[in-house]
Amino acid sequence: MKKIIELLQQNPQVNDWRILENSTESYELFFIHDQLETVRKTDTCTCTVTVYVDHQDFRGNSTFTVYASDTPDDLAAKIQSACAKAALVCDRPYALPSEGTLKAKLPSNLEGRAMSEIAAEVGRAVLAAGHLPTGGINALEVFVKKTTVHVQNSRGIDKEQVRHSVAIEAIPTYNGEKESVELYEYYDLSTLDLADLSAKIKGRMQDVSARGVATRPTEGISCPVLLTAGELRNLFGTLAYDRGFYDAYAHTNLLSPGDLLQTDPQGDRITITMRDHVEGSPAGSYFDADGTALVPCTVIKDGKVVANFGGSRFAQYLGCEPTGELPICQVDGGATPEAALRAVPHLECVYMSGLQVDTYSDYIGGEVRLAYYFDGTRRIPLTGISISAKLSHVLNHLRLSSETTVQGRYAGPAAALLEGFNIF
Repeated sequence: MKKIIELLQQNPQVNDWRILENSTESYELFFIHDQLETVRKTDTCTCTVTVYVDHQDFRGNSTFTVYASDTPDDLAAKIQSACAKAALVCDRPYALPSEGTLKAKLPSNLEGRAMSEIAAEVGRAVLAAGHLPTGGINALEVFVKKTTVHVQNSRGIDKEQVRHSVAIEAIPTYNGEKESVELYEYYDLSTLDLADLSAKIKGRMQDVSARGVATRPTEGISCPVLLTAGELRNLFGTLAYDRGFYDAYAHTNLLSPGDLLQTDPQGDRITITMRDHVEGSPAGSYFDADGTALVPCTVIKDGKVVANFGGSRFAQYLGCEPTGELPICQVDGGATPEAALRAVPHLECVYMSGLQVDTYSDYIGGEVRLAYYFDGTRRIPLTGISISAKLSHVLNHLRLSSETTVQGRYAGPAAALLEGFNIF
């Protein structure tokens, strides 16, 4: 890195620069059925350099990748090429973040433990929970990772952070008399709770068994729809990331601070805060790719848009204080226990092809691959159906569980009951 900085400083065309390094150590296990097939250790590092060139009344930038095999002459040539490309970019001027140093670790109960030990524990827990008389875990991959992010720039930024995580990919499988069906499970965690993981896998094995016998409904269904965290993160993530400074600058966001997201709320009012880190989320960070310190920001409060968020460049364009590119969407829980939400007749969408949320067309819906219809007495597995609704109506009539959970970049209600869907 010292050589790269020296070459950047020697080039008179470079007005500013940024170097971003991502280093990852991992220990990986690959299982087929119950058999461990492959063990792999990796140690990788990706380094990118961005140069900034001021020309006339504009600022341009260009990024290139540094490889271990690059010689000083190679690097000098890459810098010169990047300068030529940056001179073709005509952005409004902006300053880079400046004068900040940090060396920190994100909290995790994985820190200090041997990666091989963690991977073995996870493998045993998943496989033990994944047995069925008619199936099991067809394939399992476990990735234990330590990731180090280091950013430096020409304005005095020098920040480094370390995060620990474990990622799990599993294929629960049900073997029926005529065919086999599978589901796909992915978990990405910074806090490992083996009992909770085992419970989740046992639940998925019940779901894959249900999918094996699920049928299309023989008559129309009209009831509220229950969504869990896997789909709620798509819904609330769409609402939250519409609040970015870039979208506000480009006029691509539908609502602005002061506008009502929920125009006539009949259920829970939505509050969303973008956060830097939350216990259990592997996406936690203290700074973004530019080195801007992350500052939590409530973007929606009680159903009303109250703020935007984002990085340094577009904050400057809008005359706002930068919050940094906050990675985690946290939604306040509601007033109703999840058990009460499940007590009324509903359609629980367990697996979807992907919940589609479009604020501009006022649409929410998607294809449902596995659902449970609770008629007040029985819980009936269904497949081959779709749901659709007006997003504005759904948002005005949703009830959020008081229990919350963390899933990837989402921290919020574990379940929600939504009204107004067509089920077909």
